[in-house]
This record gives sequence, structure tokens and C-alpha cells, in this order.
Amino acid sequence: MSTDPQARILIVEDDDSQAQILESTLTGAGFAIDTIGSGLAAVWKVREGDYDAVLVDYRLPDIDGLATARLLGDLMGQAARPVLIALTATPDELIDRESGAHSAFDVVIGKSGDIASLLAIIARRLAAAPDKATRQAARSSLLLQNWMDYEMAPSRPGAKGDDPGPVRMLIVEDEDDQRNLLTALFEAQGYVVEATGDGLEAVRRIRQDCYDVAIVDYNLPGLDGLAAGNLVRNLIRNAVRPVMIALTATPDLLRDKENAALSVFDEIIAKSSNLAALVATVDRHLKSAPNAATRQAAVCTLPIVKAA
Repeated sequence: MSTDPQARILIVEDDDSQAQILESTLTGAGFAIDTIGSGLAAVWKVREGDYDAVLVDYRLPDIDGLATARLLGDLMGQAARPVLIALTATPDELIDRESGAHSAFDVVIGKSGDIASLLAIIARRLAAAPDKATRQAARSSLLLQNWMDYEMAPSRPGAKGDDPGPVRMLIVEDEDDQRNLLTALFEAQGYVVEATGDGLEAVRRIRQDCYDVAIVDYNLPGLDGLAAGNLVRNLIRNAVRPVMIALTATPDLLRDKENAALSVFDEIIAKSSNLAALVATVDRHLKSAPNAATRQAAVCTLPIVKAA
């Protein structure tokens, strides 16, 4: 089967044997192929490169294939992103999950030895996609806007000398009881609190809104806390981003992983019943944060909360 030799495909697969089979097959079919084993790394590679399609494994070690596709859709938009194809041993499971994610993929297909069908699906999807010039124009416009957003002046209340109002917090926690406990705790301190159990939704909100601090659970489904923190660090400059505090039952494990990610969080603390210590940690970081509006918004003396 012959194809346009300019068509570029990124394979996102952490199984070396499977990646080699796909790379050999697609190269033989005339595609230009790159391969990577990380979903989060794939997002940056696609944003920096010019791919016509991305073939994504569902089971990936950092963020799963669905989170990878959702990120690309969020960060690039439909007009600029490449064709997104999921390749998985459990297509029914992924289709069930994807139904709540607004069809992140263009198509979900099961892993099998039917190479002819795979090539036919790729060719058909590429033929129906926006042409390369349209995607490149949309991508250029998107990158320019992203850069302008990254460089923009802080927009938090208080940045221009007006009243900053109460501290605004985002809690990112997928366990209902823990999320409700933290929300009640900080609302009692006078904070304006919002909460979500989804790492990607947290990144979206932080990019669009004005928070002084975000408390992020490490073990989140799909996009874990470290990946979410990495995205915030990469997409939002330090003068604008909120204080990022990781709350986890496995602080040593997260610190080990964070070392390779160049200190994503301002602090990593263990989950415990010592709520007063958590409040004090948040207060300390707010007072020393580099953003003037955040310092103005910090509560100088918070009431001590007794441990549960």
C-alpha cells in the first residue's frame, strides 16, 4: 500500500516490541515515523513537531492514552491537532471511558495482527482530516496565542493595587470524602475554594482562572498529580501560577519521581489527620509567594485547627 511520503505519524507505545512492529509496518507503507514511550512527552513532541497522525496506546506508564488525547485536544484544538488513533487490547473499555470525554480520539481500534485493516483506517482518517496547510495555519495561530498568554501580566485580584479579596484555592482530589474535608477545612479559614477530581480539568481551570494556591493529590486517575503539576509549570510562568502543594499518602515516592521533573511542587506533604499542620503549610507558602497579589491575599493569622 503506498501513501504520501510526507505523511508523518508519531507512535506512542511503551512496549518496545510492539513499537518496533508498528514502526516497521508503517515505515514500509511509506510513512515517516517517530516513536516515543511516554504520553506526556508525546504531547510536547506533537506541539513542537508537525505530525499528520498520532497512534496512541491506551496503557502508558505516566498518563494513559485517553489523557494524552484529551490534552492534545485541549492544548491544540480540533483544527490544529493531528488525527488521533487509539490502539488498544481493550477497545470496549476505552470506548466506554471515552464516551464521557467528548470523543477524544478520531477512532479506537483493537490490537490485532490485521495490518491491512490498520493501514486502511489510517489512510481513511488522513484523507478526511483538514489539509496540512490548514492545520499549520491553525497551529501557528495557537502557538502565538499561547505565548501571549504565557507572557501576560498577572491578572489576579490585587495585581493592580486594588483589594485582592480572599485567598482563592483549587483542591484537586478524586476521593469524595477527602475532597469534601479539605473544602470544608479551608472554607472555614475564609478561603474561596473550588474543587475537582480530574487532573486535566485542574490544568484547564488554572490556565483560565486566578488561584492563589492549588492542593493536588498525587494519585489521580488518567493524569496524575505530578503530570498535572508538570503541565502547570510548563504552561504558566512562575509569576502568574499559583502555589502548588502536593498532598499524598506516598510523599517519598513522589519526591523520588519529582527529582527527575525538576521540583514541580513548592512542597510535598503527607496526608494525615494533622489538619493544623496543613493549614500552616499553606499559609507559609502564601506569605512567601513571589506574586505580590498572592502575598496581599494571604491571611496573616489563621486560627489553629485541631487535628481530627
